[in-house]
Amino acid sequence: MAFALILFPILMAGVAVAVPGNRVRPWLIPLTGAVHLVLTIWTLLIPDLQAPVGWLVLDPPGRLILFVISVMYFLCGIYTVGYLRYRGDWPNRTFTGCLLAFLGVMSLVVASVGLLVAAFGVLKLALPSIAAWSEGKEMFFGGGVVA
Repeated sequence: MAFALILFPILMAGVAVAVPGNRVRPWLIPLTGAVHLVLTIWTLLIPDLQAPVGWLVLDPPGRLILFVISVMYFLCGIYTVGYLRYRGDWPNRTFTGCLLAFLGVMSLVVASVGLLVAAFGVLKLALPSIAAWSEGKEMFFGGGVVA
């Protein structure tokens, strides 16, 4: 189940980048948040569904943090749909893809036992922003668009 918590949002990030329209793409954020929240609750209620590998383990603080991240992401995802509809003239492909990938990578960081896996996850969180900034692509920062 831990693999689904990590891979499903990353898969949806790929789908978001592939979707051509700015109107449909924001709806992937709350959809992914809802599925992630259901998977999180399912994992917390049935602890036997955790990953069978030793480098992904949800300890008690990790369970709490994963639940908080999942709930907050779902609530922010609902808000994001309206916000991106209001700002319909802005392209949202990079923002949506990075936000969806953020959920998967944060799940990886929370469930990782080793420092190397957690460091990889944190690095993976920073790379899309740095890459978009260095290539001059549009990203959302603080409610505005930086080109």
